[in-house]
Amino acid sequence: MTNRDKIKNGLPTVAFTLVWILLSWGCASGPIPPSEPTIAALRTYHDEILQRVAAGEISPAQGRDLYYARLAEVDPPLPGLDNLLEYRKQVRANLASGLVDERQAYGQLSARESETLTRWEEMAAQYAAEQRRLERLQNEHEQGFRLQQMPVAGRPACAGVGC
Repeated sequence: MTNRDKIKNGLPTVAFTLVWILLSWGCASGPIPPSEPTIAALRTYHDEILQRVAAGEISPAQGRDLYYARLAEVDPPLPGLDNLLEYRKQVRANLASGLVDERQAYGQLSARESETLTRWEEMAAQYAAEQRRLERLQNEHEQGFRLQQMPVAGRPACAGVGC
């Protein structure tokens, strides 16, 4: 094997290791998106709240307070939650000042909440797919490394390394 072949064979390993280190340190990524199970639980809770409001068990304001309390409990914090909370304050201020009526305020908040939850679902799905891809690459890399370490007929197990 020539030096050129050794470099060519070693380059993917170096690149993979570098990417893996950067991802591990968080240098190559932003805030961690929510997990798919977390978002599924939030979607279920949101639907339950809507059912309770529709059944008259709680008021829309109480339902929204319960939902926002649950959103605040998610760890790590949901990306964009601060924006949603700020929008909620803005809509409440518009309602208090008479710029919108209660129905309009409820509609605006519902639309923003639905849009935000959908965005979180998409982020969670993308993050999960990326994690699966990285795991697959790592497994392939480890398998290739193990194959390189296997003895070949006529070559000692420590070929290329002083025994």
